[in-house]
Amino acid sequence: MASTDNLLANLASVAPLADDHSGELQSSELHQGSDPLMDLPPPYQPAPPAGGAFVLDEDEDGDGGHGAMTELSLSDVPLGGPLGGPPSGDLDDAPPPPYAAVTPPASPYVPAAQPPAAAATPPPSSLPPMPAFVSTPAPEAAHAAHALAPDGDSQPANAPVRISVDEPERVDATNSLGLKTSHWEYTVRTDSALPELLSSGMEVRRRYTDFDALHKQLHVEFRGIFVPPLPPKSLIENNSEEFLRLRRADLQAYLRALVAHPELVTSEALRLFILQPGPILRNPAWIALVAPSSLLPAATPSAARSTGGEEGGEGGSKAAELLGSVVSWWRDTKKNLMAAPKRELASDETMLRQATKMTEQLARLLLAATTSARSLCQDMDKMGTDCKDLGDALTALATYEEVQTAVLGQYTPDGISAAKRAADFSAVSKASAAQAGIWKGASMRAAGQLVTLHDHHILVPEAVAAMREREGALDAVFAAEDELAEKQSAMAALQVGGGSSGLTAEQRANKQLALAQAIDKLGEDLATARDIYETIKRRNQTELSRMGVEREAGFRRMAAELAATQARRARSVRCMANVPAAPPKFHILQYTYVADIMEKRGPFRAEHIGGLQKATESGRVHMGGAFGPEGAPPEGGMLIFKPDVPVPEIEAFVAADPYVKNGLVTAWTIKPFMVVAGP
Repeated sequence: MASTDNLLANLASVAPLADDHSGELQSSELHQGSDPLMDLPPPYQPAPPAGGAFVLDEDEDGDGGHGAMTELSLSDVPLGGPLGGPPSGDLDDAPPPPYAAVTPPASPYVPAAQPPAAAATPPPSSLPPMPAFVSTPAPEAAHAAHALAPDGDSQPANAPVRISVDEPERVDATNSLGLKTSHWEYTVRTDSALPELLSSGMEVRRRYTDFDALHKQLHVEFRGIFVPPLPPKSLIENNSEEFLRLRRADLQAYLRALVAHPELVTSEALRLFILQPGPILRNPAWIALVAPSSLLPAATPSAARSTGGEEGGEGGSKAAELLGSVVSWWRDTKKNLMAAPKRELASDETMLRQATKMTEQLARLLLAATTSARSLCQDMDKMGTDCKDLGDALTALATYEEVQTAVLGQYTPDGISAAKRAADFSAVSKASAAQAGIWKGASMRAAGQLVTLHDHHILVPEAVAAMREREGALDAVFAAEDELAEKQSAMAALQVGGGSSGLTAEQRANKQLALAQAIDKLGEDLATARDIYETIKRRNQTELSRMGVEREAGFRRMAAELAATQARRARSVRCMANVPAAPPKFHILQYTYVADIMEKRGPFRAEHIGGLQKATESGRVHMGGAFGPEGAPPEGGMLIFKPDVPVPEIEAFVAADPYVKNGLVTAWTIKPFMVVAGP
């Protein structure tokens, strides 16, 4: 289908941006584990046949037989098969069972599991190579990703921190204006063996506002870190069960992503959030933590910069202060309007900016791939729904024809025709139901396996923002350097006598003092700005390496599982298309005659043969006749009824047979006859 082609094309676009460690998929990875399509039992449990029968053509050579059975060919056998039960379960032409039911991940935020990676040569790419540090994983990056079970609610048994978020409860409250309000609170339960988060079943109640406050504080504490995105806030109050279920799963996955991060797990804000009982925003430790504007202050030059006291006087007048503000505003405006001089960037900064551009390109490609993945899953789900609807409609038609059979009479020509139509509708209905199961199962599997694609799609914009923040920090360093150079030039000019005409000695001394103080303050600000930049740069580099490792492992696993699912679906559809329907089930009616059948059959033979011919002409009997040793009276008779003739109709035929009614038949049996050879 078109959505599958679009997804494959978009995934191919993302592939060149994968790390150099991305290996080729091994065939064993595509077929690990049992095939759910083939694990289900067939729609019936076969019973062993009681025996077999072959109907042989009449001897054309007149020698009384065909010789040994080993000399027979299929051309000599028009009809044959086992007696006494349905076909054996070992037959290769049994119809394939439908897909097994699958529970998809509860949330698109659930990280995907990380399979073992195998080094291989990546496909050629027209894109520029990634910087060296991107393809060299940091030591702590390898264990950063954590694998979850497919249901989205399980964590590895050996996870150092295990977090779960329970279903929310509505809490009524009163706001500052005395109005009654309500909100939803989630119970967060934590079991941790980490010293900084040591806990055994600690439970706290948190609302979405608390999660949002934690998210903002993490951005303040860890500038430059790719903080996992928080599920967005709903613009309107949504109390639907489905929304709350997904929101709970999203928040749970968000917390698990935080504790899986090698740096974020050390956050004091996170520790308080999951271990401190009561309202977190009123907690004294939390208030003390968020009171500073930033643990890593913004890298901007000082706002209070002295102009050197050009207007004289340490205090100055209000008019002088106003004039100084106007002059500063004009200088800043002029600086912003003029093109900033190009600065030579360090090699590592150049590589980081190249990585930023590539990450932005990756974001666009992931958006296209995620859109195609969503369309693919929706199309497969819609296909499953359509197949189910078709099956339901055909079942209704089969029921209608069955009613017509009862009304018209099951032994009348019209009733027999209606019964055939009912059987046909029922068979196609079952096939549609099987197709519905296949498509629904494929849709759920694909949705679960494409979670990794969505995870990276929502994380990459956070990465771009963190890297742009580093560029802003470097711009702040440049701005502080320019301002410091300007003040130093002014000080040098003042020392050689320039720019001090008309100033008294006292005014000149005051101006030199003010400039010296401004230079000292700018030097401190510049050192702080450089420290901030270096910290953010180091974090950017580490995060790029960690994200690259996770993307490599996640995409490999996603590709392997998605390919396996598509292969299973194709195999199942191919089997349903190529395998013929189940063998037709005939019925054999066998009579045992009295010993003197030849003497007693005279008065009833014409009626008996007439009934047999009528049944044959109506299409109910395939063939029939007597059997026994050659040259001796027949021991019995045998009729082969066609598959669409029900057993009650055969029993009615027996009851109406003059041989049976007049005691010429001592015993009779009806046995199913499965044809495996012949027309």
